[in-house]
This record gives sequence, C-alpha cells and structure tokens, in this order.
Amino acid sequence: MRDDDLLLLTCVSAQRLKNEVYYSLVGSLVATNSYSYDASGTRIRLLTGGVTYTNAVTAGYRVTQVKTNGTVVETYGYDNGGRIVRRKTKQLDAIANFAS
Repeated sequence: MRDDDLLLLTCVSAQRLKNEVYYSLVGSLVATNSYSYDASGTRIRLLTGGVTYTNAVTAGYRVTQVKTNGTVVETYGYDNGGRIVRRKTKQLDAIANFAS
C-alpha cells in the first residue's frame, strides 16, 4: 500500500474488522484483506492476495500454530507464565530461556 491509497473498513458486531479494502486515488482496487473469527471473537483467519492464513489459538488467546493455505508454517510454545519460549518455522527453531 502507498501513503496515498484510500481505505474502506467494514466491521461486524462487537467492532470486529471484517474487510479492509484499499483503493488508489483514481478508484482502482489495490488490495483486499478479509478476516474471520471464532465463537469467542478471536481473529483466526486472514485472506489476502489469494492466500489464507489461519491461526490455532488456545485459551488465553495464545497462538500455537499458523497455517498458510492449510500448511503449517509456524508453531509456538509457551511457558507457564504465558511467555513465548519457542518459535519454529521451516528455517528457524528458536528457543528462549528466561532467568528466574
């Protein structure tokens, strides 16, 4: 997006963003992002540029897994305090150690 693009937002109940539609100054469509939510209102899906990103979310709104078009691309692990202690992707397997 450019600084001079126009943005149209569509919200559903509870002020949840459903769509972001970007237009150029001459009215041409630039991009559209669409969002979906689970029953508790957590945003779990983004559709943008023909790609669907889906989050697996646990209690406490912790993202444990991210999928791109149905393929797992990231996983996350948490400690008992809710801090992310592991992020794993195809290229990276990072583990954090926190001092007590």
